[in-house]
Amino acid sequence: MGNTDTKLNFRKTIIQLGTKNQQIEANDEQFWEQFWTDHSTTIQDVFALIPASEIRTLRENNPANLATLCYKATERLVRCVDSSCRTQTEQQAGRALSL
Repeated sequence: MGNTDTKLNFRKTIIQLGTKNQQIEANDEQFWEQFWTDHSTTIQDVFALIPASEIRTLRENNPANLATLCYKATERLVRCVDSSCRTQTEQQAGRALSL
């Protein structure tokens, strides 16, 4: 997440998960794709942008959205493994092809 706008959008999406009054459906691809669109995301970015307190709030306020987030992340990982993405370089190339 190289630029400030991308980081801000990512944070807004996380906040939306916890404050939305209704469940965000797993088939709402437009919403969920927001998590995977930036190719420069590092694990450090993820931990910085989603603090533990935010996950606890999400768990308390909207556990269905947390469950769907976990499901969608796992689905994405499975898709990468299924497409033989064993290294970070292969994973980035596979991600670019899937878009």
